[in-house]
Order: sequence, then C-alpha cells, then structure tokens
Amino acid sequence: KGLQILEEQKLILQRRGIGAFVTYNMPRRHYRIAILEAPAKGEYGDVVMVELMPALSSLNECEFTVLRGANTPVEALMQKLNEHHCDGLIAIAPSGSVYKALCKPKFNTVPTVVIGLSHPSLSKAGRAVVDIEPDIIGKGVEYLVKLGHRKIAYLSCDPEDNSMIRQRNNDFENAAKRFSLHIGKNYIMAEKVPSWYDAARNRVLEFKRSGDCPTAILTMGTMFAFGAWQGAMEAGLRIPEDISILGFGCNRFYNPHLSSILQPLKQIAGKAAEIMMATLLSGKNMNTKPFFFPAIIEERGSCAEITTKKQP
Repeated sequence: KGLQILEEQKLILQRRGIGAFVTYNMPRRHYRIAILEAPAKGEYGDVVMVELMPALSSLNECEFTVLRGANTPVEALMQKLNEHHCDGLIAIAPSGSVYKALCKPKFNTVPTVVIGLSHPSLSKAGRAVVDIEPDIIGKGVEYLVKLGHRKIAYLSCDPEDNSMIRQRNNDFENAAKRFSLHIGKNYIMAEKVPSWYDAARNRVLEFKRSGDCPTAILTMGTMFAFGAWQGAMEAGLRIPEDISILGFGCNRFYNPHLSSILQPLKQIAGKAAEIMMATLLSGKNMNTKPFFFPAIIEERGSCAEITTKKQP
C-alpha cells in the first residue's frame, strides 16, 4: 500500500519482477565556495574572479567566500574554511607558502582547484590544476625570434613569494639560453619596484641612453607593457620600426594597441568551475591531471620582422 501511494505521488516507479525505483529529483544543493586570491599589483586575480563566479553559478546555486592573503598559514586557512562552512576551495595563483599548505594531508578532505599555478607537487597531492600551457614566456620569445630578433629585453618584477612570476622569470632565462640571445646590460628587469609602469618606462629610457638598445621588449604584465610604450615614446623610438613590444594580457580594447600574449581566462575559469562542481556533486575527485589551455599571441602591429642586416 505504501509503495502504491509513493507511485501515485510520482516519487517512485515500480516494475514487476524488477523492483521499485526512486524518480523524485532532490533540489540541487546550495554550495558555498571559498575563492582564495592573493592580492597583487596585477589584475590577473580580479579578472579570473569576475569570470569564475558566474561560471560556478551557472552550474549550480552557489555562495562565495572571498579570502585574501599571500601568506596565510595552513591552520588559519583551514579555520576560515570551517568558519564559513565552505564545501570547496578555488585558489587563484597561490603564493609559494600557500600552495605548499594546500599540498598537506589536512586538505585531502577539501575539494580544491588551483588556477594559475601548475607545480608538480599539487598534482601529486591530488589537487586539480587549471592553467595556461607551460613556458608561456618561452612561447613569446620564440615568436620574437621568428621575427628575427636576437636582442630581446624582458621586463618583470621580483617574484618574492609569487611562484607564478618566479616560473615566468625562469622561463625567459631558459629561453634566452635556448635561442642564444644577446642579453645586454639591464636587459632583464626582475627586481622589486614600487610601480610596474614607471619601472618599465625608466628602463626603456636607460636602454636608449646606454647605446645598447634591444630590438624587442617582452613584458610580464600589462603595466610593464604600457610603461615600456611610454618610455619608447619619450626616447623617440618608433614602434615597431625601431623597437618591438610584445605585451602580456593586454586586452584588445586597451589603448595603446600592443601585440600581446593572451590567456583565455574565461575558459580557464569555466573549466575550474566545471571540475569543482563535478567533484562536489559526485563526492570524489574528478580530475588529478593538470588541464592546460594554449596561449594566444594576438598581433596588433607593435612587433615587426627584422633582418640580420638590420640588427644593430
């Protein structure tokens, strides 16, 4: 009689000789996701967060807890997750101390997705990773080398505890050796600076005064690219006739219109949201191998091809 009532209410479906099956769909669970973003001068974390929240909400009803901190101890981070009753954690470009904390066994019970850092220890610990393809800076160097450039400067900053910046700085040095680039005095800027824009501007002015000016500049971020452009204008250098500039993350709507290495941040955020929701809904880790998106180099006229004879 009880089964008959449940079937009349369309809560179960009975099949003679087979059994009774539940047909009622439970409402989707309301999840609370913690988003950990270390404050930085760049816009990477903010842009990823803007893309991440709607991506998660489109897959399931979610609330968000935004945690900010570059050097949060593992105990403090776990305490915050417990206090906010978080079901999962998405870490955006975590610092060295934070990603090491995420690898600890204490986080094995917390569904975790890391964006913007693909250190091997994360995958080994079972954390899901979504990132741009490795050696993205090397790809930029290769692009300039194919245009004939051998004197390439690199404008970045001191990585401090930022593992992503450290890796990109190392990638440039490795690419410089691989392609046997001429690295003149002060061609590599990787020190701690108060303003990325001003530091890049001043460095380009130094290139002009030194008499050993690179034919191309590769930057690690948007502000470095804009500062380099300003320095070139003040130094009387024509872009791209006298010097080429390849930016990083420069939106097509920005002015000046610089050729740039682009990351598909919308797709990266969407994939991270997909992995997080699949993990929460299934109750098990759905991805233990890093998922990489290819980088895009968008040409906008600030990089020119040169011949060997034109090399200064």
